[in-house]
Amino acid sequence: MIAYHIRNLARLSGREGQRSFWLWFALVAACLVAFGAAVAVPIFSATFARMERFALEHPENSTISRGPGHVRIEIEGPHPEFMPDMDAVLTLGAVATLIAVFLLGAAVVRRLHDGNRTGRWALLPVPFYVMGLALSYPLFSAARQGEVPGFGSFALLMLSNLGYLGALATLLIFLALPGTEGPNHFGDAPEG
Repeated sequence: MIAYHIRNLARLSGREGQRSFWLWFALVAACLVAFGAAVAVPIFSATFARMERFALEHPENSTISRGPGHVRIEIEGPHPEFMPDMDAVLTLGAVATLIAVFLLGAAVVRRLHDGNRTGRWALLPVPFYVMGLALSYPLFSAARQGEVPGFGSFALLMLSNLGYLGALATLLIFLALPGTEGPNHFGDAPEG
């Protein structure tokens, strides 16, 4: 299954069966989650360490409470320096998305073909994703500098995210639907 998908990373013709597609999807998703965790956990751990160090050095402005399975740090006043490096997180997300598109793109197109749908449906979430990413960088940059982002920018980002989630849900439904029986416009029925 892995060798088949690696060999067919650029094949946008033909059809892809449900079982083959979802196994490949699960493998790619699991690898991307592991990669994301390996990169993001140190970023957020460093932020937490800076907060904890500040709280220990300034007990008059902060409270640390510990309990089974949790640590809570409360710091009075605004402290934008504790904002995680969201540029790195957003860039990581963009890189992970490009990797996912590279590994899954052709399989998604073939899976859509199996339902007798054009592969163009795979592009449905793209404009919303790009807009959300473009809007996120300035919002997080403003927050890191201690500025309060305008409501309009935040509302536009939320609308873009809702559009993205709706487009992604539509695409996932199309991918989950059974393929057509026998040959269709895109070729013979897949074996798996």
